[in-house]
Amino acid sequence: MTILANKSEDYEEDGRWLSLHERFVSEARKYEPEVLWIGDYAIYHLVNSDIWNRISFKFIVFMIGSNNHGDSDDQSAACINTICALITDKQTQAYLKRSRDQFLNSDSGLVRPYVTISHHDMFDYFHLRQKGYEKVFDPVYDLLLQTLPKVKVEQKERRKRALNVQHMLPMSFYL
Repeated sequence: MTILANKSEDYEEDGRWLSLHERFVSEARKYEPEVLWIGDYAIYHLVNSDIWNRISFKFIVFMIGSNNHGDSDDQSAACINTICALITDKQTQAYLKRSRDQFLNSDSGLVRPYVTISHHDMFDYFHLRQKGYEKVFDPVYDLLLQTLPKVKVEQKERRKRALNVQHMLPMSFYL
């Protein structure tokens, strides 16, 4: 079962993934991003790193599945619930949509007729190339553009309610 986070193997032994991770962390500190995209390779760091305590995100998108393709449906569902709980615990300010009221068709031409995939989209038929990522994640990006303004409004409303509560506290204290 893959609910427990495991450190990914560096199969190429070139330190590429750690180098990319460190670059993204550095950029996150510098630019204060609103959205974090993570995959199942980063879940290990979600559990075992304090980086999540130092950077705040408003919206987190995670993709799982490529490293746990042999799991049962129940195991995959348990994994998703565990990851959602970890994200909620580590990034309390982040927006986490857990409902099933929206379906995103992320195919966008990735799978061609006769159930084939172009090497331009997946060089090894397992890992996406830039072109493949664009096809798969453009619908997610469009949803983010729609959702981020709503999140900002919700956060403003929460802040406003919190301020109202703070203003009420001294009054109720004096009563």
